[in-house]
This record gives sequence, structure tokens and C-alpha cells, in this order.
Amino acid sequence: MQTISEKIKNKIKNGEQGKFYFIADFSTFGDRKSISRILLQLSKPGFIVRLLRGVYYYPRIDKKLGVLLCSWETVAKEIVKRKNMRLAKTAPYAQNAFGLSTQVPCNVVYLTDGKSRTIYNLKGRRVIRFIHTAPKNFAYKSEFVQLIVFAFDDFGEEYVNEHINSYEFNRVKSTLLTHESKETVLSDLQYAPVWIQKVVKSLYD
Repeated sequence: MQTISEKIKNKIKNGEQGKFYFIADFSTFGDRKSISRILLQLSKPGFIVRLLRGVYYYPRIDKKLGVLLCSWETVAKEIVKRKNMRLAKTAPYAQNAFGLSTQVPCNVVYLTDGKSRTIYNLKGRRVIRFIHTAPKNFAYKSEFVQLIVFAFDDFGEEYVNEHINSYEFNRVKSTLLTHESKETVLSDLQYAPVWIQKVVKSLYD
């Protein structure tokens, strides 16, 4: 008869590499405290990687590179999937992605329709932050339009109107016209502030 430890290890081995595991995934094998202890033991020889308290990762192994670790962005998406929450990227991310800002966000920060929450790694360093935002921010059909609205709204009406004909903003215009249909853009604009609606519509003139 298999021990709890053997059952847990076999379940992980039979799963795909690159999969995340939470204590709740093994609730049928025993109590939370016992499972937590076993997972911690399995992480010591490197069989699994302990990312956060109660969050483990069965790593992908490359023949040349060895263990391939996951990004904190991937961990964040796995957490919200478990919590049945939605994610949206923040204004600083959008501004950087469109080349409107050279500042690269240092931390993994997402907007969510769930509760605001800060997650720390095992050394006590903040690695992921979820910020609650209004449900209307998830109404966009196009993530591209959503990001433009977030980026513009964060800059503010005066700044956007002053720089709308700059090289950087013209690049946003070109990308918008190339990657999204006018019908989708106009439909999504109903969720944006009125001044942003006017600015984006003017890009089609």
C-alpha cells in the first residue's frame, strides 16, 4: 500500500512538467498539515520547486540548460486562475509596451476584479501585487484597446492632447489601425472616458 508521500509524488510525476501544484490539489490524500510537510520534503532534493508558501512547481528539464524556472508573471496568472479572478495589465505596462515610456515596471503588478493582495516570496520580498479595479475595466473585447485606454488615462487629457502628434503616439495610431478593426475599437470605446473616446476617434480622421 502506497504512503501519502508516494501518492503525492506519483501524481506529480504522472503530470506534465511545468505544472503548478497547491496544497489543495492533494486534499484527498490527507490533512493540510501533512501534505504541506511532504511537499516541503519533496522540494529539498529538487524534485519540485517551492515558489511560495503552499505553491510548488514541477519544473521543465532541458537536456542542455537543466531546470527551466517559470516567471513571476506565470505564477500570478496561475494564482488568479485558481481564484477564478480576471487580470488586466496596468497603465505603466501599457505605456512601456507601446513605447510611450522607457520605464520598465520593476514589480509584477496586475489589476484584478478580485481582492487587492500582495504576495511575498520565501525571502519576504514582494514579487506579485494584485490591485482591485472596477468591473467595467474588464468589459473590453480587445485587450489592445483596453491597454490604450489605461495608458492614455494615466497620462491625462492635457498630456495626451499635447503629444498626440508625436512620433511615439503616431506609432500607437499605426499599430491600432493595423491590428484592430475599427468596429471593435468603436464598440470598446463606450467604456472609456469621453475625452479618450474623442482622441481615439480622431486617429481615424
